Amino acid sequence: MAVLDANGVQQFYYPDVLNYDPDQLVVNLAGVDGYQFIGRCPDIATLRTVSPTADKQKIEVISYNAETIDRQHNYCLNTAGIYVSDLLDAATPDDGWLCIVTSSGKRWKKLVENTRLNLASAGILPGADIGPMLQAAVNVVDSYVQAKGFYGRPVIGVNAGKYTTSIPISIPSWVSVEFYGNVVIDGSALASNMYVLSITNTIAGIDVQYSQGYNLSGIGGQLEIVAGGKTNANASGLFIGNTSTSRSQCRNVAIKKCFYSKYPKCADNCFH
Repeated sequence: MAVLDANGVQQFYYPDVLNYDPDQLVVNLAGVDGYQFIGRCPDIATLRTVSPTADKQKIEVISYNAETIDRQHNYCLNTAGIYVSDLLDAATPDDGWLCIVTSSGKRWKKLVENTRLNLASAGILPGADIGPMLQAAVNVVDSYVQAKGFYGRPVIGVNAGKYTTSIPISIPSWVSVEFYGNVVIDGSALASNMYVLSITNTIAGIDVQYSQGYNLSGIGGQLEIVAGGKTNANASGLFIGNTSTSRSQCRNVAIKKCFYSKYPKCADNCFH
């Protein structure tokens, strides 16, 4: 017997359903290796083909894509994690990570555990262009703070490794990014008028006096920001401050275990 989803795609197959023993299934599930009898979705691409049949239905996705499993070192570099169906939402776009829209228009929302948004679960591995996804994650946390305040805000996580960025990354002073192990972000290819990372505010109305914690924090290692060089023709490393007086104050900024290589130009002017 074949078991199909709502789109007619086969999900399971039982060779002889007449020999299927429900009592044996209970015994199998209760065994020490019972997990082997519970289906899992292999990757995000497959998740888009699985249409939920009930609201708040859960599904586990093994990894973002096939390339994220490191078989040589015998461990999975990341798991995409648990997704929960939201049948009441018919508008949120597919961002390839936190919200996945199926071919039938249903939505899977990523279950964020311990308020950690680790970019590895979005398929960002060492060697990747981290800029667009890191900026997208920053925007998610920024939107959360604007809507709900500082308490309970997610923290962004980046696993150890060397990354590049094709865009300058702008981080409001109320967003925190943690780096696990030694992390390198190379923005040396950016234009001369850009900073690899900027901690700056672009809106007004956020009372930053209650914003606590590190904006950039190395845990078990350090963050290295690579800029272009020591001439004005190269991109710069880190900017801290506002460029306009009509924005929320850029204060309570804290950085731990972060340094800049290749002679970056760091901003020495802050506008409050």
